[in-house]
Amino acid sequence: MFEMFASKTDSDLYIPLKFDLGIGNAAQITTVEGNTTDLVAQTLAVGEGQFTPGISAANEGFVQASGSRFTLNGNPWYCAGTNAYYAGLKYIMSDNEVSVMMKEHARRGATVLRVFAFSNFDSVPDPMMPDFGVYNEEAIRRLDLALVAAAENGIRLIMVMGNYWPFLGNMQDYVDRGLGPGKHYSLFYSDPTIRGYYKDWLRTIITRTNSITGQKYSEDPTVFSWELANEPRIGKNWERNQGLQPGRIICNWVAEMSAYIKSLDSNHLVCVGDEGMRTNGSTAEPHSWINTGYDGVDFQCNLAVPDVDFGTVHAYPDQWGIPPSGVEWMKDNFFGDRARIARSLNKPLIFEEYGMRAEGYLPSREPLFDFFHETANAAGYACTLVWAVSHYSTDAGSRGTLFGSNDGQGYVFGYDGDGSRSVLAQYQYQNSRNVGDTPPVPPPPTVCKDVPPPGNSYTCAQQEQWGKCGESWMAGYCLVTCGKCLSTAPPPPPPPACKDVPPPGNSYTCAQQKEWGKCRESWMAGYCQVTCGTCKISLPYPLP
Repeated sequence: MFEMFASKTDSDLYIPLKFDLGIGNAAQITTVEGNTTDLVAQTLAVGEGQFTPGISAANEGFVQASGSRFTLNGNPWYCAGTNAYYAGLKYIMSDNEVSVMMKEHARRGATVLRVFAFSNFDSVPDPMMPDFGVYNEEAIRRLDLALVAAAENGIRLIMVMGNYWPFLGNMQDYVDRGLGPGKHYSLFYSDPTIRGYYKDWLRTIITRTNSITGQKYSEDPTVFSWELANEPRIGKNWERNQGLQPGRIICNWVAEMSAYIKSLDSNHLVCVGDEGMRTNGSTAEPHSWINTGYDGVDFQCNLAVPDVDFGTVHAYPDQWGIPPSGVEWMKDNFFGDRARIARSLNKPLIFEEYGMRAEGYLPSREPLFDFFHETANAAGYACTLVWAVSHYSTDAGSRGTLFGSNDGQGYVFGYDGDGSRSVLAQYQYQNSRNVGDTPPVPPPPTVCKDVPPPGNSYTCAQQEQWGKCGESWMAGYCLVTCGKCLSTAPPPPPPPACKDVPPPGNSYTCAQQKEWGKCRESWMAGYCQVTCGTCKISLPYPLP
């Protein structure tokens, strides 16, 4: 996320919205408890060089992928948290605030934060990489601090290494600076010089030694995973218009970069950071563009890359032109479909970004977030990360700061704001799953009822008549009257086990069908899967 979209047009699929950081004096913003950050911040008690490989303060052991779920120290592990891209950016928060932020998120139940581990060129004050091969040690030390503060509070970090969107120095900036202006950003993925520059950054960060603890990043269990980029894509049917197969360029880049990361660090997981778009998915209308290659991303191919350990899915129906009445379409055609692909590849899947603007879509985020959480839990997603809940009060938003409700796009809210009830319930649910060896049954769908808010004698009809449905204190109440219900159908059944069942209507064996070259015939779909090698999804084209 960062460059979001308003609506569809005839000339293009979206109208971009300008993102304004609106950063104020964050150091004096009031927290939920009413204390200013300079009063509640505490000094991190970590001595230089005091570490044990595989142990970092409250974090012990590396998160691993085991089938369709994560494990930690041999036990199933589920997680929930939020996107906090700014945690590693020195120009946004003071050092003390980093500690305050981690402590507050941990207190609320978050176990994973997603942070941007890069800032390039002249995109921001004090960038980590002012130019290719030039690294700003003072700026990079903020990543050191973020890792230490996270470790102190039992939080793990997804470290995002690049960005498609024009923020913090993106893929187009790499191409402009490395090859000259006027060239298409797809060269970020395909040009050997640009790929070399990107590998230099990967190596610089992944092999770095933390200046506070003396521990290598590659040996720090606080790192949950390395993420190749935030929402990589080649949009607007560019590949198809060039006569190319959509998704091929990025998938080859994913294969190269994920293998490179694994050559530097064998301890940590690797993910892509894509939104879950496909090139050959369901063409069911009205939102088939998500599945037909418009954005040049092939989720199936990316996840099938051997060095990619788990899949990522993002969802913003308000920005994708999907009205509230059409969200149900996403359940099977998007969320369920990606879960089935992940299961077929025997890899975990996380719901890495989701959100809703404060205005213009639904009166409250709560029913949409309930739908997202229930759908993801039922489909077997192993982790959920909202975009975004802030550790500050929503009151901060009135002053135009990054962390409050007024974040320039309206997606950020506080732990006392609209959306927090559902997010906190999801934190609690995911944490409750981290006991025992058998994953529990997902919670039942929320029943949509007309329950008036406590503390007064007014009916739901009166609240609706007086225009109170959109008030924050009405979140979760009077759902029927206020039109906040989202339908919840049962989740799709899991795919059948891979078996060697010959097609009906003949006496030929699977071995004979394979020998005669019949495995790829349409009438063989679902049959002779073991013999024909169709149990797992194959890459649609060779990878380097």
